[in-house]
Amino acid sequence: MPDETWITDLSECEPRSAICRDSQHGKWLAVDYELADIHSPGHRGVMLFGLPGLDPPPLRLALGVEGWYEVRLGIFYGMGAGTLEDRALLAKLSGDPGYTRLYRESYVERKDGCYPEKKLEWRDVAEVLWRQADLGGRDLVISRPMGGEESLMESNLAYVRLVPMDGDALRELAAEKPRPGTRRLIANYDGGNLRRRAVTGREDFLSEFQVLRDSDFDVVLHAMARGSITLYPSRVGEFVRPGGFHGGGKFLHRCVENGMDPLSEVIRAAHDCGLKLFPQNRLVGCRCPRGT
Repeated sequence: MPDETWITDLSECEPRSAICRDSQHGKWLAVDYELADIHSPGHRGVMLFGLPGLDPPPLRLALGVEGWYEVRLGIFYGMGAGTLEDRALLAKLSGDPGYTRLYRESYVERKDGCYPEKKLEWRDVAEVLWRQADLGGRDLVISRPMGGEESLMESNLAYVRLVPMDGDALRELAAEKPRPGTRRLIANYDGGNLRRRAVTGREDFLSEFQVLRDSDFDVVLHAMARGSITLYPSRVGEFVRPGGFHGGGKFLHRCVENGMDPLSEVIRAAHDCGLKLFPQNRLVGCRCPRGT
């Protein structure tokens, strides 16, 4: 069984011309770091930050391994004054149709239970098991949100840890594959993601459901109307105005300008990920005129 592979110097990503040591437009920021109390052969590295407003391009990292591995990503959520800050990172393997999104997991102890391993201090690097995949000939591709509310968040990747999967791990993975009898989960999209993520293109729609692909989720409930206001051109409802839907209407109008019907694209993307989609109408009260 091969050893684990740690990739801690992310300045090796390509194109290297898109990485710098200070804040420049169109570039990722490279920052030296050192990890403590970790069982890795080398725990110094260079992490990358994608900063809001600088519009850095996607980066590709050669993983350099063959066979099945767990792909674990380390993300640093600390910032100035000893505080935690959420991050938004987009990641995919080369050949994937869309990105998946990574954020800091939040939970409420009184509601969700106490899990000490989920507590995160501002100096910690949080590691997440992201994928289990055959990595032969595949690279890691990272990007950051380029529009919507998420574009105001920083992106970070500190390291990539590749853990080889032996026969037992592969058998366990095969046993957990979704089957007709296990696909019983329903995902509820309350309509807010379209503005939060500035969904304007086909890959954006695919990325909405990519995390549910090959899982036990079978059905997606997706709010595409609020009362009489629709999030797609409709013959019976009123298509949201560009400034409506908390400012998200502009992204939906951009979809239409690009020749895409948002409702059709949501359905097509869900089906591509093996999901059934039920468009929802979120019931809301009527908007009464204000008195004078």
